Amino acid sequence: MSVHIHFRMKALEERLLQLEQRFEQLSTQPKERASKFVAPLLQDIIYFALEFHKLSHADATDYAQQFFDFYESKGWMIGKNKMKDWKAAARRWKPQVKSTNNSNTIKNGKFSSDSAQRIIEEAGNIG
Repeated sequence: MSVHIHFRMKALEERLLQLEQRFEQLSTQPKERASKFVAPLLQDIIYFALEFHKLSHADATDYAQQFFDFYESKGWMIGKNKMKDWKAAARRWKPQVKSTNNSNTIKNGKFSSDSAQRIIEEAGNIG
């Protein structure tokens, strides 16, 4: 079994347990308006980032943590309005995603380190 599938299965089992606990809580509370916003779990945001943004697991975790921390600090408000759909907000979210690679990452078609970029340019001039 691949590491990704194993991680996904473990996370789904944890999410199922959380949902069962949440269901139990909701079934014992008085009924409220059905449209009340419920903040997502960090794991939900990680799954969303993996699937929608096609990020690596490490980048998806960073993305989710930044998104969660930002909106948690704002009380899940967008401006003066309470958030209604966290996935809509997450689709537009543009965090600073840390690369899991070394410092020689490609940005805008060029390597981020001068030495790596120079080597690539010199290789193109050979011949």
